[in-house]
Amino acid sequence: MVSLCIPGCPGTHSVDQAGLELRNLPASASQALGLKVKMESDILQTPQETFSCFICQGICLDLVLLRCGHTFCKACLILSSENLSIPDLCPICRQSSHRMFIDNISMRNLVSAVRENRLMKCLSSEEHKCETHKERETKFCGESSALPCQLCSDSQDHRGHTHCTIGDRVSMQMLKLEKQMASLWEKFQAQDKCLQAERRTIIEWSYYVTLRGEMIRTVYSQLYPPLDEEENQYMACMKNQSSTILEELRKSEAMMVHKRSQLIEMYQELMAMSQKPYEVLLLQGFG
Repeated sequence: MVSLCIPGCPGTHSVDQAGLELRNLPASASQALGLKVKMESDILQTPQETFSCFICQGICLDLVLLRCGHTFCKACLILSSENLSIPDLCPICRQSSHRMFIDNISMRNLVSAVRENRLMKCLSSEEHKCETHKERETKFCGESSALPCQLCSDSQDHRGHTHCTIGDRVSMQMLKLEKQMASLWEKFQAQDKCLQAERRTIIEWSYYVTLRGEMIRTVYSQLYPPLDEEENQYMACMKNQSSTILEELRKSEAMMVHKRSQLIEMYQELMAMSQKPYEVLLLQGFG
């Protein structure tokens, strides 16, 4: 087992070394198979909290492991920051977070395995046994959305129906959900980029107006006799025009903030859906 913590990290975070260093798999096929079995056994014994997000408390999506040992969904970590980026400090312990493992493929595979084992554990419970045959419910019926056992699946009642394993159905639903989340995240990032550009435009415009006013005052101060009334009229006209433009820019900024907030809310709803019991995922429709 390999520890994921450094001194000072609360709790224990460890996984089988094979999960972190896939490149060191043995050459022998039999050894590789034995290592895979051992890895799966270790995953079953690994507390779910090891792969839980400290913000949403669910199993991590796009797991990010900070150097302090705290784990987060990548989106949760970014959305917890005021400037919507990876924060410099861990939001839990406030330690420096500049060293971290982001989008580690091995870790993501482990998280997927934890999800699968959580599902298998749930399906092995007594409440998921067929009342007729007392067998485990292992299938999903595409026509009736029922969860038949193997014997029910082969019966006359389900003849001609499309069946797949519950695990395959959940995996397919999770894949659809993750694709929808990825699309929303891309839209959010694009919207945030436009918003930051609009805010820079507002700052630059305000600076330009200030500089322009100083230039006008400098020019009129050099005239003799002074043309105070003309200067005041000029300045008033410029301020009115600049205020109109600035108001339009701020309206645009407000619309972008609102749109970004909507995208964040939609994304968070999908994140919450990803943590629902498998029964919900089985029946949920994703575009």
